[in-house]
Amino acid sequence: MSEPVPADGTTIGEIASRGDITLMGCLYDPVVTDCALAGQWFWTGDLAVIEHDGYIEIKDRSKGIIISGGEYFVSRN
Repeated sequence: MSEPVPADGTTIGEIASRGDITLMGCLYDPVVTDCALAGQWFWTGDLAVIEHDGYIEIKDRSKGIIISGGEYFVSRN
């Protein structure tokens, strides 16, 4: 598992969450579920910084995903 990033407004890390209402799994895809729920945390794929006041500012995605009209497109850079 990764280490928390400092609340300096510049160090980028991936947002992870866990709790009673967090994703239980990805439908019919155990490999994706294992990746998304590594270490009992749900890894969102959102890259963010923690500001000095504790707020999180999302900067980017770790994967290039575009959603258009309910369809998902993955950018392959």
